[in-house]
Amino acid sequence: MDMSNRRLATRVNLRIPVSFRCLSTPALPRQVGESVNLSERGVYFETEVAPAVGTPVELILRMPRELTGREATELCCVARVIHVRPDPLSNGKVGVGVYIERYESMVPVEKRAS
Repeated sequence: MDMSNRRLATRVNLRIPVSFRCLSTPALPRQVGESVNLSERGVYFETEVAPAVGTPVELILRMPRELTGREATELCCVARVIHVRPDPLSNGKVGVGVYIERYESMVPVEKRAS
């Protein structure tokens, strides 16, 4: 990603569960993690199994009502891993930064429970 495009969007510190799978190896199981912060175009999350830089991933996260002002909604994003950072203070987890290339809303969480 071009340095002039980095961090133009406001980041929000928010810990929510995320799951992801590498689009280049779809047979591998979905992995889980937790966001550290997110913006309109990116997510930084912690996970135990990190994909390589440059890997396209499908990322699913639940956007809470407090952030969107609407019903809690799951988003499915296609993103690209732009950096991976080991974090010695997080019990063996690594930090993964992804750039969101496109996303779409899934079924609102409250409606699925019905």
